[in-house]
Amino acid sequence: LRLLGKGWGINQIASLLKKSNKTISAQKNSAMRRLAIHSNAEMYAWINSAQGARELNLPSVYGDAAEWNTAELRREMSHS
Repeated sequence: LRLLGKGWGINQIASLLKKSNKTISAQKNSAMRRLAIHSNAEMYAWINSAQGARELNLPSVYGDAAEWNTAELRREMSHS
């Protein structure tokens, strides 16, 4: 799910991991079952949620919270 969350497709993941497309698809379906997710739309919604991003260790679109705070602090200091 981590690679799917980063925008990779099943075929790309299979090629990277040297597994068949069916294996990757089965692993995706198994993960979805464990999370009680019933559709790809639900899966992507979960991946993009705060909980999903945290559990999959995906950075947010704003970057790491520490990076965001540091950038914000620098911006505030430069306007002082």
